[in-house]
Amino acid sequence: MTEVNLCPGCSQPNQCAFSLGQPADTCWCMQGAPDQPSTEKLPLPIKAASCYCSRCLKKLKDEKKRLEGQIDQ
Repeated sequence: MTEVNLCPGCSQPNQCAFSLGQPADTCWCMQGAPDQPSTEKLPLPIKAASCYCSRCLKKLKDEKKRLEGQIDQ
């Protein structure tokens, strides 16, 4: 497995369809399922050539919401 297939947050497989040579629109992050975190307005991975896995992306999204809630108060 190459580095592009590993999540920069946890180093586990990120299940990125595009990095596996499949069309980007077939990736889990592009499917728009309600239980999948959106990538909108989240920081890019340190290594921008790799994607976060769904678990780390959810953690980032939750942390972003938590921080925004603190700032808004």
